[in-house]
Amino acid sequence: MTLHLFLFLFLLLPPTQPSSTPQKQTFPRRLRHFGRIRAIPARKYRITDPSGGWIRSLSLLRGGEALPPPSVEPPSVLSGGGVSLTVGGIYTLWKGDTKGRPVLQVVEMKKTTGPSGPSSDRYTLLLSDGKHTQKAMLAIDLNPLVEQRGLCELCAVKLVDYISNSVSGRRIVVINEMELLAAPEEMGGKIGNPVPVEEFAEKIKRDSESQITVHSPAALSPGPQDEEPQLVPIGRLSPYISKWRVMGKVTARTGIKHWGNARGAGKLFSANIIDQEGSEIRCTFFNEAVDKFFDLMEEGKSVEVGRGRLKPANKQYSSLKAEYEINLGSEAHIKPVDNLSIKGPRYDFKPIMGMESTEPNSVVDIIAIVKGFGEVRNITTKQGKELAKREVSLVDDSNCQIRATIWGDMAEKADIWESNPIISLRGVKVSEWGGRSLSTGAGTIVKVNPMEFEDETKKLKAWR
Repeated sequence: MTLHLFLFLFLLLPPTQPSSTPQKQTFPRRLRHFGRIRAIPARKYRITDPSGGWIRSLSLLRGGEALPPPSVEPPSVLSGGGVSLTVGGIYTLWKGDTKGRPVLQVVEMKKTTGPSGPSSDRYTLLLSDGKHTQKAMLAIDLNPLVEQRGLCELCAVKLVDYISNSVSGRRIVVINEMELLAAPEEMGGKIGNPVPVEEFAEKIKRDSESQITVHSPAALSPGPQDEEPQLVPIGRLSPYISKWRVMGKVTARTGIKHWGNARGAGKLFSANIIDQEGSEIRCTFFNEAVDKFFDLMEEGKSVEVGRGRLKPANKQYSSLKAEYEINLGSEAHIKPVDNLSIKGPRYDFKPIMGMESTEPNSVVDIIAIVKGFGEVRNITTKQGKELAKREVSLVDDSNCQIRATIWGDMAEKADIWESNPIISLRGVKVSEWGGRSLSTGAGTIVKVNPMEFEDETKKLKAWR
Protein backbone atom coordinates (compact mmCIF):
# COMPACT_ATOMS: atom_id res chain seq x y z
CA MET A 1 0.00 0.00 0.00
CA THR A 2 2.78 2.39 0.93
CA LEU A 3 4.61 1.64 -2.35
CA HIS A 4 1.49 2.29 -4.42
CA LEU A 5 0.93 5.66 -2.69
CA PHE A 6 4.53 6.72 -3.40
CA LEU A 7 4.23 5.91 -7.10
CA PHE A 8 0.95 7.82 -7.33
CA LEU A 9 2.43 10.97 -5.77
CA PHE A 10 5.55 10.78 -8.05
CA LEU A 11 3.40 10.73 -11.18
CA LEU A 12 1.62 13.91 -10.03
CA LEU A 13 4.90 15.91 -9.93
CA PRO A 14 5.52 18.31 -12.91
CA PRO A 15 8.20 17.23 -15.38
CA THR A 16 11.70 18.63 -14.80
CA GLN A 17 12.62 21.48 -17.20
CA PRO A 18 16.09 21.53 -18.74
CA SER A 19 18.36 24.23 -17.40
CA SER A 20 18.42 27.39 -19.52
CA THR A 21 21.93 28.27 -18.32
CA PRO A 22 24.53 26.81 -20.68
CA GLN A 23 27.42 25.00 -19.16
CA LYS A 24 30.67 26.89 -19.24
CA GLN A 25 33.02 25.65 -21.97
CA THR A 26 36.45 24.91 -20.55
CA PHE A 27 39.37 25.25 -22.95
CA PRO A 28 42.60 23.37 -22.52
CA ARG A 29 45.07 25.37 -20.43
CA ARG A 30 47.74 25.44 -23.15
CA LEU A 31 45.35 27.04 -25.64
CA ARG A 32 44.18 29.93 -23.46
CA HIS A 33 45.10 33.53 -24.26
CA PHE A 34 46.56 32.72 -27.69
CA GLY A 35 44.72 34.96 -30.11
CA ARG A 36 41.09 33.99 -30.51
CA ILE A 37 39.92 30.41 -29.98
CA ARG A 38 36.73 29.27 -31.62
CA ALA A 39 35.00 26.23 -30.18
CA ILE A 40 33.73 23.59 -32.58
CA PRO A 41 31.56 20.56 -31.68
CA ALA A 42 33.29 17.35 -30.58
CA ARG A 43 36.04 19.39 -28.85
CA LYS A 44 37.73 20.53 -32.04
CA TYR A 45 39.19 24.04 -32.12
CA ARG A 46 40.51 26.44 -34.70
CA ILE A 47 43.08 29.03 -33.65
CA THR A 48 43.57 32.46 -35.22
CA ASP A 49 46.39 34.91 -34.66
CA PRO A 50 45.68 38.44 -33.37
CA SER A 51 45.80 39.88 -36.90
CA GLY A 52 42.81 37.76 -37.87
CA GLY A 53 44.64 35.26 -40.08
CA TRP A 54 44.15 31.53 -39.57
CA ILE A 55 47.35 29.99 -38.22
CA ARG A 56 46.45 26.32 -37.94
CA SER A 57 43.54 23.95 -37.41
CA LEU A 58 43.98 21.56 -34.48
CA SER A 59 41.92 18.55 -33.39
CA LEU A 60 41.86 17.71 -29.69
CA LEU A 61 40.22 14.34 -30.34
CA ARG A 62 42.54 11.39 -30.10
CA GLY A 63 43.13 10.29 -33.69
CA GLY A 64 40.94 13.13 -34.97
CA GLU A 65 41.60 14.90 -38.27
CA ALA A 66 42.50 18.57 -38.63
CA LEU A 67 39.64 20.71 -39.86
CA PRO A 68 39.91 22.42 -43.25
CA PRO A 69 40.72 26.16 -43.08
CA PRO A 70 37.70 28.46 -43.23
CA SER A 71 37.13 31.02 -45.94
CA VAL A 72 39.23 34.15 -45.48
CA GLU A 73 37.32 37.25 -44.48
CA PRO A 74 38.13 40.51 -46.26
CA PRO A 75 40.59 42.70 -44.30
CA SER A 76 39.44 45.78 -42.48
CA VAL A 77 40.43 49.21 -43.78
CA LEU A 78 41.59 52.60 -42.56
CA SER A 79 40.58 55.55 -44.70
CA GLY A 80 42.01 58.91 -45.61
CA GLY A 81 40.72 61.30 -48.25
CA GLY A 82 38.41 58.66 -49.71
CA VAL A 83 41.24 56.11 -50.09
CA SER A 84 41.04 52.97 -47.94
CA LEU A 85 44.32 51.40 -46.83
CA THR A 86 44.53 47.62 -46.78
CA VAL A 87 44.96 46.87 -43.08
CA GLY A 88 46.98 43.68 -42.74
CA GLY A 89 48.58 44.30 -46.13
CA ILE A 90 51.99 45.02 -44.61
CA TYR A 91 51.98 41.86 -42.50
CA THR A 92 50.97 39.82 -45.56
CA LEU A 93 53.80 41.46 -47.51
CA TRP A 94 56.26 40.71 -44.71
CA LYS A 95 55.33 37.02 -44.81
CA GLY A 96 56.34 36.91 -48.49
CA ASP A 97 52.85 36.76 -50.04
CA THR A 98 52.89 38.80 -53.27
CA LYS A 99 49.53 37.75 -54.72
CA GLY A 100 47.51 40.73 -53.52
CA ARG A 101 47.45 44.39 -54.57
CA PRO A 102 47.51 46.23 -51.25
CA VAL A 103 46.71 49.93 -50.98
CA LEU A 104 49.32 51.58 -48.74
CA GLN A 105 50.60 55.00 -47.71
CA VAL A 106 54.16 56.24 -48.23
CA VAL A 107 55.17 57.67 -44.85
CA GLU A 108 58.87 58.20 -45.61
CA MET A 109 61.05 58.41 -48.73
CA LYS A 110 64.84 58.51 -49.09
CA LYS A 111 67.08 58.84 -52.14
CA THR A 112 70.31 56.84 -52.47
CA THR A 113 72.90 58.04 -54.99
CA GLY A 114 73.89 55.28 -57.40
CA PRO A 115 77.48 54.30 -58.29
CA SER A 116 77.03 55.17 -61.98
CA GLY A 117 75.50 58.63 -61.61
CA PRO A 118 71.87 59.81 -61.65
CA SER A 119 70.75 56.95 -63.90
CA SER A 120 71.44 54.47 -61.08
CA ASP A 121 69.88 56.42 -58.18
CA ARG A 122 67.48 54.42 -56.00
CA TYR A 123 64.51 55.44 -53.84
CA THR A 124 63.65 53.69 -50.57
CA LEU A 125 60.09 53.96 -49.24
CA LEU A 126 58.60 53.28 -45.82
CA LEU A 127 55.11 51.91 -46.52
CA SER A 128 52.21 51.81 -44.05
CA ASP A 129 48.80 50.15 -43.90
CA GLY A 130 47.77 52.31 -40.95
CA LYS A 131 48.90 49.74 -38.38
CA HIS A 132 52.32 48.51 -39.49
CA THR A 133 55.24 49.73 -41.64
CA GLN A 134 57.67 48.00 -44.01
CA LYS A 135 60.61 49.32 -46.03
CA ALA A 136 60.58 48.84 -49.80
CA MET A 137 62.78 49.85 -52.72
CA LEU A 138 61.61 51.20 -56.07
CA ALA A 139 62.97 49.57 -59.21
CA ILE A 140 65.11 52.06 -61.13
CA ASP A 141 62.65 52.24 -64.03
CA LEU A 142 60.05 53.61 -61.59
CA ASN A 143 62.19 56.66 -60.73
CA PRO A 144 60.04 58.85 -63.05
CA LEU A 145 57.15 58.32 -60.61
CA VAL A 146 59.14 60.40 -58.12
CA GLU A 147 60.91 62.78 -60.47
CA GLN A 148 58.06 63.53 -62.88
CA ARG A 149 54.71 62.29 -61.56
CA GLY A 150 54.74 63.51 -57.98
CA LEU A 151 55.20 60.38 -55.88
CA CYS A 152 56.17 61.68 -52.43
CA GLU A 153 55.68 61.19 -48.70
CA LEU A 154 52.07 60.73 -47.48
CA CYS A 155 50.84 59.69 -50.96
CA ALA A 156 48.58 56.64 -51.29
CA VAL A 157 49.72 53.93 -53.71
CA LYS A 158 48.64 50.49 -54.89
CA LEU A 159 51.31 47.81 -55.33
CA VAL A 160 50.77 45.94 -58.61
CA ASP A 161 53.98 43.97 -59.22
CA TYR A 162 56.52 43.46 -56.47
CA ILE A 163 59.02 41.00 -55.00
CA SER A 164 59.31 40.12 -51.31
CA ASN A 165 62.36 38.17 -50.14
CA SER A 166 64.17 37.36 -46.93
CA VAL A 167 67.87 38.32 -47.10
CA SER A 168 70.07 37.54 -44.07
CA GLY A 169 67.03 37.55 -41.81
CA ARG A 170 65.70 40.87 -43.18
CA ARG A 171 62.65 41.29 -45.37
CA ILE A 172 63.47 43.12 -48.61
CA VAL A 173 60.66 44.35 -50.88
CA VAL A 174 61.38 45.58 -54.43
CA ILE A 175 58.52 47.32 -56.25
CA ASN A 176 58.43 46.82 -60.02
CA GLU A 177 55.03 48.38 -60.73
CA MET A 178 52.72 50.59 -58.69
CA GLU A 179 49.81 53.00 -59.10
CA LEU A 180 49.66 56.47 -57.56
CA LEU A 181 46.17 56.84 -56.03
CA ALA A 182 46.10 60.04 -53.97
CA ALA A 183 48.29 63.07 -53.25
CA PRO A 184 49.26 64.08 -49.67
CA GLU A 185 46.66 66.86 -49.50
CA GLU A 186 43.94 64.35 -50.39
CA MET A 187 45.05 61.96 -47.65
CA GLY A 188 44.93 64.65 -44.96
CA GLY A 189 48.16 63.56 -43.30
CA LYS A 190 49.52 60.33 -41.91
CA ILE A 191 46.90 57.61 -41.35
CA GLY A 192 46.99 55.83 -38.00
CA ASN A 193 49.99 55.29 -35.74
CA PRO A 194 51.79 52.43 -37.46
CA VAL A 195 54.65 50.50 -35.86
CA PRO A 196 57.35 48.41 -37.60
CA VAL A 197 55.92 45.09 -38.71
CA GLU A 198 58.95 43.30 -37.27
CA GLU A 199 57.84 44.23 -33.74
CA PHE A 200 54.38 42.82 -34.38
CA ALA A 201 55.76 39.60 -35.92
CA GLU A 202 58.19 39.13 -33.03
CA LYS A 203 55.34 39.47 -30.53
CA ILE A 204 53.33 36.81 -32.35
CA LYS A 205 56.35 34.53 -32.39
CA ARG A 206 56.96 34.95 -28.64
CA ASP A 207 53.30 34.34 -27.85
CA SER A 208 53.17 31.24 -30.03
CA GLU A 209 56.30 29.76 -28.47
CA SER A 210 55.12 30.37 -24.91
CA GLN A 211 51.46 29.42 -25.27
CA ILE A 212 51.26 26.49 -27.66
CA THR A 213 53.34 23.52 -28.74
CA VAL A 214 52.63 21.60 -31.93
CA HIS A 215 54.44 18.85 -33.82
CA SER A 216 55.41 21.19 -36.68
CA PRO A 217 56.67 24.57 -35.36
CA ALA A 218 57.42 25.76 -38.89
CA ALA A 219 53.73 25.57 -39.72
CA LEU A 220 52.92 28.08 -36.97
CA SER A 221 55.79 30.48 -37.57
CA PRO A 222 54.56 33.80 -39.02
CA GLY A 223 58.00 34.65 -40.36
CA PRO A 224 59.48 34.08 -43.82
CA GLN A 225 59.92 30.45 -44.83
CA ASP A 226 62.41 28.86 -47.22
CA GLU A 227 61.51 30.12 -50.66
CA GLU A 228 61.98 28.60 -54.07
CA PRO A 229 64.06 30.69 -56.48
CA GLN A 230 61.65 32.90 -58.37
CA LEU A 231 61.83 33.63 -62.09
CA VAL A 232 62.92 37.26 -62.40
CA PRO A 233 63.24 39.37 -65.59
CA ILE A 234 66.89 40.24 -66.23
CA GLY A 235 66.14 43.95 -66.06
CA ARG A 236 64.80 43.55 -62.51
CA LEU A 237 67.66 41.55 -61.01
CA SER A 238 68.93 43.06 -57.77
CA PRO A 239 71.21 42.05 -54.88
CA TYR A 240 68.13 42.47 -52.68
CA ILE A 241 66.61 39.33 -54.22
CA SER A 242 68.15 36.40 -52.38
CA LYS A 243 66.95 33.51 -54.54
CA TRP A 244 66.39 34.08 -58.24
CA ARG A 245 66.63 32.48 -61.64
CA VAL A 246 66.55 33.98 -65.12
CA MET A 247 65.59 32.45 -68.44
CA GLY A 248 66.79 33.52 -71.86
CA LYS A 249 68.68 32.78 -75.05
CA VAL A 250 72.47 32.81 -75.39
CA THR A 251 73.46 35.60 -77.78
CA ALA A 252 77.25 35.28 -77.59
CA ARG A 253 79.94 33.18 -75.95
CA THR A 254 83.67 33.79 -75.64
CA GLY A 255 86.35 31.14 -75.80
CA ILE A 256 87.93 29.67 -72.67
CA LYS A 257 90.62 31.93 -71.24
CA HIS A 258 93.32 30.82 -68.80
CA TRP A 259 94.80 33.17 -66.24
CA GLY A 260 97.42 33.05 -63.53
CA ASN A 261 98.83 35.29 -60.82
CA ALA A 262 100.55 35.11 -57.44
CA ARG A 263 97.42 33.63 -55.85
CA GLY A 264 97.07 30.79 -58.32
CA ALA A 265 95.72 29.95 -61.76
CA GLY A 266 92.32 29.36 -63.27
CA LYS A 267 90.12 29.60 -66.32
CA LEU A 268 86.93 31.35 -67.34
CA PHE A 269 84.55 32.11 -70.17
CA SER A 270 81.69 34.57 -70.59
CA ALA A 271 78.31 34.37 -72.29
CA ASN A 272 75.51 36.88 -72.82
CA ILE A 273 71.85 35.90 -72.44
CA ILE A 274 68.77 37.89 -73.45
CA ASP A 275 65.24 37.40 -72.08
CA GLN A 276 61.80 37.93 -73.58
CA GLU A 277 61.70 41.55 -72.40
CA GLY A 278 64.81 42.30 -74.46
CA SER A 279 67.11 42.76 -71.44
CA GLU A 280 70.57 41.25 -71.74
CA ILE A 281 73.18 40.33 -69.12
CA ARG A 282 76.69 38.96 -69.09
CA CYS A 283 77.45 35.68 -67.27
CA THR A 284 81.03 34.69 -66.40
CA PHE A 285 81.87 31.09 -65.46
CA PHE A 286 84.95 30.20 -63.42
CA ASN A 287 87.11 27.08 -63.08
CA GLU A 288 84.93 23.96 -62.48
CA ALA A 289 81.91 25.75 -63.95
CA VAL A 290 83.82 26.10 -67.23
CA ASP A 291 84.01 22.32 -67.68
CA LYS A 292 80.42 21.76 -66.53
CA PHE A 293 78.61 24.43 -68.52
CA PHE A 294 80.67 25.53 -71.55
CA ASP A 295 78.76 23.29 -73.98
CA LEU A 296 75.36 24.23 -72.51
CA MET A 297 76.00 27.94 -73.09
CA GLU A 298 76.35 27.64 -76.85
CA GLU A 299 75.12 30.62 -78.88
CA GLY A 300 71.44 30.26 -79.82
CA LYS A 301 70.51 27.86 -77.01
CA SER A 302 67.77 28.68 -74.49
CA VAL A 303 68.74 28.18 -70.85
CA GLU A 304 67.69 28.80 -67.26
CA VAL A 305 70.40 30.30 -65.03
CA GLY A 306 70.48 30.48 -61.24
CA ARG A 307 72.64 30.25 -58.10
CA GLY A 308 74.99 32.95 -59.28
CA ARG A 309 76.42 36.04 -57.61
CA LEU A 310 75.46 39.49 -58.85
CA LYS A 311 78.13 42.18 -59.15
CA PRO A 312 77.98 45.70 -60.61
CA ALA A 313 78.60 45.62 -64.35
CA ASN A 314 82.00 46.86 -65.52
CA LYS A 315 81.03 49.27 -68.29
CA GLN A 316 84.64 49.43 -69.50
CA TYR A 317 84.35 45.91 -70.89
CA SER A 318 80.71 45.64 -71.88
CA SER A 319 78.21 47.69 -73.87
CA LEU A 320 75.23 45.90 -72.30
CA LYS A 321 72.70 48.11 -70.53
CA ALA A 322 72.35 45.77 -67.54
CA GLU A 323 73.23 47.24 -64.17
CA TYR A 324 74.73 43.94 -63.00
CA GLU A 325 76.71 40.93 -64.20
CA ILE A 326 76.48 37.32 -62.98
CA ASN A 327 79.47 35.33 -61.71
CA LEU A 328 78.95 31.57 -61.55
CA GLY A 329 80.93 28.77 -59.91
CA SER A 330 80.54 25.01 -59.65
CA GLU A 331 77.31 25.36 -57.61
CA ALA A 332 75.58 27.25 -60.45
CA HIS A 333 72.24 26.05 -61.81
CA ILE A 334 72.15 25.84 -65.62
CA LYS A 335 69.29 23.99 -67.30
CA PRO A 336 68.36 23.77 -70.99
CA VAL A 337 64.77 24.85 -71.71
CA ASP A 338 62.49 24.72 -74.73
CA ASN A 339 63.52 27.06 -77.50
CA LEU A 340 62.37 30.55 -76.56
CA SER A 341 60.96 32.89 -79.18
CA ILE A 342 63.25 35.84 -78.56
CA LYS A 343 64.58 38.41 -80.99
CA GLY A 344 68.30 39.00 -81.16
CA PRO A 345 70.16 41.50 -78.97
CA ARG A 346 69.84 45.22 -79.54
CA TYR A 347 72.84 46.86 -81.15
CA ASP A 348 73.31 50.60 -80.85
CA PHE A 349 75.53 51.31 -83.85
CA LYS A 350 77.50 54.55 -83.81
CA PRO A 351 78.88 56.18 -86.99
CA ILE A 352 82.65 56.43 -87.26
CA MET A 353 82.24 60.19 -87.60
CA GLY A 354 80.95 60.28 -84.01
CA MET A 355 84.05 58.64 -82.53
CA GLU A 356 85.92 61.94 -82.38
CA SER A 357 83.50 63.26 -79.77
CA THR A 358 83.19 59.96 -77.87
CA GLU A 359 84.86 59.78 -74.46
CA PRO A 360 88.03 57.64 -74.35
CA ASN A 361 87.54 54.20 -72.76
CA SER A 362 83.85 54.21 -73.74
CA VAL A 363 82.42 50.99 -75.14
CA VAL A 364 80.42 51.26 -78.39
CA ASP A 365 78.89 49.21 -81.22
CA ILE A 366 80.19 49.67 -84.79
CA ILE A 367 79.28 48.26 -88.20
CA ALA A 368 81.65 49.10 -91.04
CA ILE A 369 83.55 47.88 -94.12
CA VAL A 370 87.11 46.56 -93.83
CA LYS A 371 89.13 48.79 -96.18
CA GLY A 372 92.55 47.36 -95.37
CA PHE A 373 94.46 45.26 -92.85
CA GLY A 374 97.99 44.72 -91.58
CA GLU A 375 100.01 41.62 -90.79
CA VAL A 376 99.34 39.59 -87.68
CA ARG A 377 101.78 40.21 -84.83
CA ASN A 378 102.38 38.37 -81.58
CA ILE A 379 103.08 40.19 -78.34
CA THR A 380 103.91 38.94 -74.86
CA THR A 381 101.85 40.27 -71.96
CA LYS A 382 103.21 41.13 -68.50
CA GLN A 383 101.98 37.74 -67.34
CA GLY A 384 104.13 36.06 -70.00
CA LYS A 385 101.20 35.10 -72.22
CA GLU A 386 101.39 35.46 -76.02
CA LEU A 387 98.56 37.24 -77.83
CA ALA A 388 97.93 37.75 -81.54
CA LYS A 389 96.92 41.20 -82.79
CA ARG A 390 96.06 42.66 -86.17
CA GLU A 391 95.22 46.22 -87.16
CA VAL A 392 92.45 46.83 -89.69
CA SER A 393 91.09 50.01 -91.28
CA LEU A 394 87.32 50.51 -91.13
CA VAL A 395 85.13 52.90 -93.14
CA ASP A 396 81.40 53.58 -93.19
CA ASP A 397 78.82 55.76 -94.96
CA SER A 398 79.72 58.76 -92.78
CA ASN A 399 82.80 59.03 -95.07
CA CYS A 400 85.18 58.55 -92.16
CA GLN A 401 87.88 56.00 -91.42
CA ILE A 402 89.20 54.59 -88.15
CA ARG A 403 91.86 52.10 -87.11
CA ALA A 404 90.77 49.05 -85.08
CA THR A 405 93.00 46.54 -83.29
CA ILE A 406 91.67 42.98 -83.36
CA TRP A 407 93.03 40.66 -80.65
CA GLY A 408 93.05 36.90 -80.24
CA ASP A 409 91.86 34.15 -82.58
CA MET A 410 90.11 36.52 -85.00
CA ALA A 411 93.41 38.30 -85.63
CA GLU A 412 95.07 35.09 -86.81
CA LYS A 413 92.49 34.32 -89.52
CA ALA A 414 93.92 36.12 -92.55
CA ASP A 415 91.30 34.79 -94.99
CA ILE A 416 88.57 36.70 -93.15
CA TRP A 417 90.04 40.10 -93.98
CA GLU A 418 91.15 39.53 -97.59
CA SER A 419 87.64 39.92 -99.04
CA ASN A 420 87.09 43.35 -97.43
CA PRO A 421 83.99 42.15 -95.55
CA ILE A 422 81.43 44.07 -93.57
CA ILE A 423 82.01 43.48 -89.86
CA SER A 424 80.08 44.38 -86.74
CA LEU A 425 81.86 45.01 -83.45
CA ARG A 426 79.78 44.94 -80.30
CA GLY A 427 81.34 46.29 -77.14
CA VAL A 428 84.52 47.62 -78.75
CA LYS A 429 86.59 50.07 -76.71
CA VAL A 430 87.33 53.62 -77.88
CA SER A 431 90.99 54.58 -77.39
CA GLU A 432 92.84 57.87 -77.90
CA TRP A 433 96.14 56.22 -78.83
CA GLY A 434 97.39 58.18 -81.86
CA GLY A 435 94.01 59.90 -82.17
CA ARG A 436 90.74 58.02 -81.86
CA SER A 437 91.00 54.27 -82.49
CA LEU A 438 89.17 51.08 -81.54
CA SER A 439 90.34 47.97 -79.69
CA THR A 440 88.54 44.68 -79.09
CA GLY A 441 88.49 43.15 -75.63
CA ALA A 442 87.33 40.06 -73.78
CA GLY A 443 83.68 41.10 -74.07
CA THR A 444 83.74 42.25 -77.71
CA ILE A 445 81.58 40.30 -80.15
CA VAL A 446 82.97 40.32 -83.71
CA LYS A 447 80.75 39.17 -86.59
CA VAL A 448 81.83 38.98 -90.23
CA ASN A 449 79.17 39.71 -92.89
CA PRO A 450 76.38 39.54 -90.27
CA MET A 451 73.05 38.46 -91.76
CA GLU A 452 70.87 39.85 -88.95
CA PHE A 453 71.62 43.50 -89.78
CA GLU A 454 70.00 43.56 -93.19
CA ASP A 455 69.20 47.27 -93.31
CA GLU A 456 72.66 48.37 -92.19
CA THR A 457 74.51 46.04 -94.57
CA LYS A 458 72.36 47.17 -97.52
CA LYS A 459 73.24 50.80 -96.82
CA LEU A 460 76.95 50.02 -96.62
CA LYS A 461 76.93 47.95 -99.81
CA ALA A 462 75.10 50.71 -101.67
CA TRP A 463 77.57 53.30 -100.37
CA ARG A 464 80.60 51.17 -101.28
